[in-house]
Amino acid sequence: MRKSQLRKSFRRVIVGFLAVAMIVSAMPTLFAVKEAQAVGNWYNTNWIYRKTITINHTQVPGSTNLVNFPVLINSTSPDWRTTSNGGRVVQSDGGDILFTLGDGLTKLDHEIESYTASTGALSAWVKIPSLGATTNTTIYIYYGNSVDAADQGNKNAVWTSDYGGVWHMADSPAGNAPQGLDSTSNLSHSTTHGGMTSSQHVAGKIGQGYNFDGTTDYMTPGNPNSLRISGNTMTISTWVKVNGWPPAYVYPGIVAKTQPSNPHGGYQLILNNEPNTPQSFTLNLENGWWRGVTSTSGKTTGAWYYVSAVYDGSNMRMYVNGSQEAITTGLSGNIQDIDSHFYIGRNPTQWVYPYTNATLDETRVSNVAKSADWIATVYSNQNNPAAFYTIGTQQTVTTRRAIILESSGVTQVTEGGTTDQYTVKLNTKPISNVTITAASTAIGSVTSSL
Repeated sequence: MRKSQLRKSFRRVIVGFLAVAMIVSAMPTLFAVKEAQAVGNWYNTNWIYRKTITINHTQVPGSTNLVNFPVLINSTSPDWRTTSNGGRVVQSDGGDILFTLGDGLTKLDHEIESYTASTGALSAWVKIPSLGATTNTTIYIYYGNSVDAADQGNKNAVWTSDYGGVWHMADSPAGNAPQGLDSTSNLSHSTTHGGMTSSQHVAGKIGQGYNFDGTTDYMTPGNPNSLRISGNTMTISTWVKVNGWPPAYVYPGIVAKTQPSNPHGGYQLILNNEPNTPQSFTLNLENGWWRGVTSTSGKTTGAWYYVSAVYDGSNMRMYVNGSQEAITTGLSGNIQDIDSHFYIGRNPTQWVYPYTNATLDETRVSNVAKSADWIATVYSNQNNPAAFYTIGTQQTVTTRRAIILESSGVTQVTEGGTTDQYTVKLNTKPISNVTITAASTAIGSVTSSL
């Protein structure tokens, strides 16, 4: 029975006593419940279970904390199965899961990308206000709320305003349009094209990804304002597993917002298989002329790479798997804003081989130049979550209840141990006054006027 229902049918009086007897005189049926007792600070005792998650500061390079960093929690625990599967989570979609700071009280914004009720497999993004570079960061995961709490997630708030789009590719590319959902508040949801099927929703680097066939497949949200970057900073990042490299001098698009005719404008992250840079990745920007930076050569077909391309107003940098591989210096000027569609999996400037033959996962576009430390931390977190953090043992809020059935006379409940707190509820109006005592001292009463 929920508390809201109990309040409607019972009168309550809170009684505390120390290792003593509770005596109730001349009373109708009485129901006493020990209130949940927390170990240290506890977010809310409706959540019965929690665990610590300690993030290893050695996984965060540099000496400066990272602000509002979205940490991936990608782990499986039997405790995180639903109760119907022998676990502790109540809601079938993991909606009663939440996260707090290390104080146990301050709730954090999070997004659940995927949750499997039968196994307790969880992939969630948690925004950490300050991720420690020199000391470990501890947060809590809470679960097990049986009071039918609303979904605790707040996915749009996880992603700061610099993100023009974040696509986890967690939904089938063959589902109802739009299939490629954007997790930011911009809602730059993308529709797949080329007849993509459910079989192309394949294992990604983190969860699921989209397998673009290199022939007709791509997705686009159209031309949302959030992706019309016109300043002098940006970052494009994505996981890429190339299934097949293009011929020389054609450049399939991984991410592109350009137009076929001059000036092409905009930005594009592409596959490059030129003779002097075979099997590489290139970022191109145009504002009257092309400026580019290309990774080292020799990337392997069928291997996952975390590609991050950055423009900071003076330099273009190409990072692969968290390390800088190339830089183009001496640049200036803004990115040219163009009135054209944004594409994932297609380069609109290419008439031949515009489509990328690759599996993509976790694609992001930001109008901020992310730092080298930020990019290295993202790679460490997403490439090997098990090394990035440690999950502690389960902590539990202890709840005991005593049920007292007595229509008249005196009822005594002897309680030992430390200080206890009970909620006493009467399901009928008492005939006469009820006195509640601890040892020889009266500590509460219920009058017949209730």
